[in-house]
Amino acid sequence: MSVSVKLDYWELIMCVQAGAMRRIENIVKNNPSLMPKENAWEADIEAAMAEYAVAKTINEVWYGKGSPRQMDVGRNNQVRHTLIPHGRLIVQKDDNEDNIYWLVTGCDGQYQVHGWISGKDAKKTEYWDNPRLDWPAFFVPQDKLNSVESYLGETNA
Repeated sequence: MSVSVKLDYWELIMCVQAGAMRRIENIVKNNPSLMPKENAWEADIEAAMAEYAVAKTINEVWYGKGSPRQMDVGRNNQVRHTLIPHGRLIVQKDDNEDNIYWLVTGCDGQYQVHGWISGKDAKKTEYWDNPRLDWPAFFVPQDKLNSVESYLGETNA
């Protein structure tokens, strides 16, 4: 079962600033983006908001703008966001198997945190897909994710 998260006014401002800073840094450093250019600003801002939604849900630190080698949330949590309500969690072939990957859907400060999976468990042959025909990866369905509650139980044990 997913957890609903609504960001308040100040949380939205903070996340928009972090997302804009990421986009500006990528422009200045000429870093390529996985998103088409027409969606890059939105993707960076929504990603920041999704990360914050997870941090708020699991009571972990959010790193804001962060850096390419830094975790999104806490010690080993990476957040993946999609606007598609029934979307799948994407894990790349070279993503760290020791990290935890979270799926968040939604937009404009209203999100659903669907759950998590370890990188190792996400990298099963059955999840390998190439729906866009130019971006093969592991696509984990929502019903294969561990619940938010199970993560909270593990960290409080």
